Amino acid sequence: MTHYMELLSLHEPWFLILFMLVPMVLAETILAAGAFSLLYKDSRSEKWDSLSHVCGLILGVFFIVATVYIVTSYVPTIQWRGPIDYISIWAYVLGVIPAVLILLQELGIIFKGLDATAKIKKHIVLM
Repeated sequence: MTHYMELLSLHEPWFLILFMLVPMVLAETILAAGAFSLLYKDSRSEKWDSLSHVCGLILGVFFIVATVYIVTSYVPTIQWRGPIDYISIWAYVLGVIPAVLILLQELGIIFKGLDATAKIKKHIVLM
């Protein structure tokens, strides 16, 4: 078992929910809301855009907090078993990059001036 899987099973089921379920549900909600927003070009599109906006903000903040927790509390205690441990832990930690980009996009810091359709396409590319 890799250390990442060990972390997920450490305080079962809470760490599994926090480190796997919550980020995946938020990311899939952003993706689905973007697809539905592109599909519906009427008043429903605004609702999907606002859902995507809220989930993007939550995902960015949540993933930053989760990554800081893993890097500060968990990584220093690991006795590395091999290269797959490095890959599994750091692949999860590097997932903060797209989450931060989505957060910056939702805050209007990057990709300013894009219409809703272009922002949704950028979301889908970041996912």
